[in-house]
Amino acid sequence: ASINVQDKHQQTPLMKACYPLWFGMQPRHVDTVRCLLTHGADTDLTDDKGRTAADHAKQTQGRYSEDDDQHKLCTQMIQLLQQHTGKYIFSFFCFRSFVWCEIEYLVR
Repeated sequence: ASINVQDKHQQTPLMKACYPLWFGMQPRHVDTVRCLLTHGADTDLTDDKGRTAADHAKQTQGRYSEDDDQHKLCTQMIQLLQQHTGKYIFSFFCFRSFVWCEIEYLVR
């Protein structure tokens, strides 16, 4: 089986590791992302809504306040994705106004 296999929503294992649904972000999710990237997971694939693994990680990060351990784990995950893709990923989430702003650009 391919490491980039996609389900009916075109989500890959990498995307699913970046957006855990049930127990919140755990250190094992960061380890899983690291392992998938090491074995050739494609960070440029998109799901049926046009979201990449980095998009899923940023969405997960936005669920937590900056001083939360889970937010820090998401930051580690985003840094791993950034190192693998060569992209700078910046995201900011304002909890008071529920406004999401993000900028992503190539730095290669």
